[in-house]
Amino acid sequence: MIHIVIPEGLNRPDAAHDPLSDYYEECLRSVALLAGIGDAVYLAPGNSFGHSHPEDELASVFLQQLRPDLLAYCVPGPRPHYMDTLDNAACLRDWAHRHNRWPLPDCWLYCTRFHVFRTWFCFRVAGYRPNRVVASTPANRSGLIVTRLKHYDYPIAHILYEVLAVGYSVLRLARNYLLTGSLLPALE
Repeated sequence: MIHIVIPEGLNRPDAAHDPLSDYYEECLRSVALLAGIGDAVYLAPGNSFGHSHPEDELASVFLQQLRPDLLAYCVPGPRPHYMDTLDNAACLRDWAHRHNRWPLPDCWLYCTRFHVFRTWFCFRVAGYRPNRVVASTPANRSGLIVTRLKHYDYPIAHILYEVLAVGYSVLRLARNYLLTGSLLPALE
């Protein structure tokens, strides 16, 4: 079984706290709880939000502390622009192609509870075969998440954001298809 963890944000760089958001840490705790010994965990590429490393690299360190027996994979390289969920899926797929791992086998996706549909949709459109989407919510929120993701701390705002983001993803897919004949965004 393989597991794919969707990036769920970082805390503000100036916060005297762990860099990973409470939401991302909870997703990683879920995979640590559910993954079998030696399972592969792909940390979809994310953003740095002003930190010296992107969220997936920081998540890899956290996950290895929780479960050193898991095989964690990150996608190295620069991230020239903000990566949304569709970019996360496309970039991980591109990396898997380059490393002769594509197509990936059936997988479980891990994300926050209000991010479930968009995660499933974007990864499904990108050719992944999700058997399950594991949703998580932290018991407590520190309130330290980066400003760009502050809506995570407000459930109604997060739901509205996700509805708009699904619409935006559909528009991007249509635009990509009309301009290039491919649904997925170019990664350059």
